[in-house]
Amino acid sequence: MTHATTVVTVTDLTEADVRLARDLVDGSATSLVIAGCYIDVTPRAVRTGRPDERIAALERLADLAVEAADELSRARMREVRRS
Repeated sequence: MTHATTVVTVTDLTEADVRLARDLVDGSATSLVIAGCYIDVTPRAVRTGRPDERIAALERLADLAVEAADELSRARMREVRRS
């Protein structure tokens, strides 16, 4: 099993820093791009024959992103109430 470990610190992430790159010919998703880091999401990138693991990892990434956004939103609301 292959694991990817990359440590990158990103500050001041904006909406423009997150996108889904698409193939110019057929419009299929090719990469999830986060602040210049590319996550290959093409079916051919699944070399292990276990696409379910890749799907689960992307779903977990989405869940964690929502959780982090919720926490930031709650912190922002507390900050606004204090001021």
